[in-house]
Amino acid sequence: MSRKNKILSKKVDPNLFYEYNQYQLINFMKHTEKQSKLVDNFRELPLW
Repeated sequence: MSRKNKILSKKVDPNLFYEYNQYQLINFMKHTEKQSKLVDNFRELPLW
């Protein structure tokens, strides 16, 4: 068994994993929110 596999086979705390996912999700939402604001600002600009 390689070292990498040993590390992977160690039990990961599901709570930690969940918290990490939540964190990623929040960051993603913040990012998309910024993006949509930019798009809205762009829409408000007259195109002529």
